[in-house]
Amino acid sequence: MLAALVLLGARELAGQSSLAAPAAERALRPAAGRQVGRPLTAREDELKAAYLYNVAKFVDWPQPAPGRPDEPFTIGVLGDEPFARVLERTLVAKLAQGRTLTVRRFRGPAELQPTHILFLGSGALANLAEVLERLAATPVLTVGMRTDFIHSGGILNFYVDEETLRFEICLERAEKLGLKISSKLLRLARIVKP
Repeated sequence: MLAALVLLGARELAGQSSLAAPAAERALRPAAGRQVGRPLTAREDELKAAYLYNVAKFVDWPQPAPGRPDEPFTIGVLGDEPFARVLERTLVAKLAQGRTLTVRRFRGPAELQPTHILFLGSGALANLAEVLERLAATPVLTVGMRTDFIHSGGILNFYVDEETLRFEICLERAEKLGLKISSKLLRLARIVKP
């Protein structure tokens, strides 16, 4: 079931037909032996980008959502330049919520501006508490890949389980910010308490 959501995004991103599903499914598996917190390969970054693309389509933001309705849907990246480049390449000419997708890079917490989704890479982890404090009352879907990301205040966390990239969601925290996560996405996630 998890593969279905990712394959949907991966096929759309790669322009593949359903006949390419077996090859796409193999390509979505991370390299053997990867653990949470270790550097990821470029292919695995493409998988995370596909996940974020789908997440953008399956979450509703409260009004007023970040940015005006005629502005792009923004995914911010803090602390992971290589992933920001992969995300930009992957999301070219894609839409979410009827808006073009754009990636905004931030070098530090002081530069943060409103985004719909904010991916916090390993370079942002030293400032995680400060970042989450700055965003505390803002409807930003924070995403990371760290064992204690949810318990540190994040909303969606990627993790590797049996050589497969999966994700967990703190639904309670998302709902407090007014984010409505589709049941289709929730069925694929591990729900975690804060």
